[in-house]
Amino acid sequence: MKKHLFFDLDGTLLDTLLDIVKAINFSLKDIGVNYLYNYEEGKSLIGNGAKMMAIRALKPFKVGEEKKEIFYRSFLKKYQKYQCDDSKPFIGVLEGLRNLKKEGYHLYILSNKPDYLTKIIVKEKLDETLFDFISGKKDEILEKPAPDLFNYVIGKFNLKREEILYIGDSIVDIEFAKNSGVDVIVFTYGYGDYASKSMQNAVKLSEFSQLIEYLKNDR
Repeated sequence: MKKHLFFDLDGTLLDTLLDIVKAINFSLKDIGVNYLYNYEEGKSLIGNGAKMMAIRALKPFKVGEEKKEIFYRSFLKKYQKYQCDDSKPFIGVLEGLRNLKKEGYHLYILSNKPDYLTKIIVKEKLDETLFDFISGKKDEILEKPAPDLFNYVIGKFNLKREEILYIGDSIVDIEFAKNSGVDVIVFTYGYGDYASKSMQNAVKLSEFSQLIEYLKNDR
């Protein structure tokens, strides 16, 4: 029986993409790149942390190392400024999390977003009291899909892997769960490539409200 539910954040609990794209586009302008990413293009930039997002955003353009660093610093500052503007929970998330808590599940958030930004947006857009543990990317811990953060939490709370379900929306989340040795499901309303080969055998849910029923059937 699953007792501990580990959630990804962006694309799983929160739709953050509008604010991410806004910060990227303003930061491109700062280094003289005249291009505006749209929402759909932004989906391909998500995953593997903020540094990788910056690398992907700059890949189509000829940009020197100095401007790359300026862009990355600008992005972090602008995202902190804008990250709570338009971001919001996906449909059914807050109600679903509260119901899961009432059912006795322990809830956790593991994100590749920088830790200080993760804590800000969870406090602003979700009910932080619902979670046993909330963490984003920290300098001393490798980002997902490396299992380092997962292993840290397992050790901290003395958890059993067979009692854990990891819940995300992307291939990175599937790889993270595999590397961590736990079961995984993905929500198809997020930012993942759900037609990809890596997604073919994954358990997929289209609405957050389906999670409780899935867990009841898994008992």
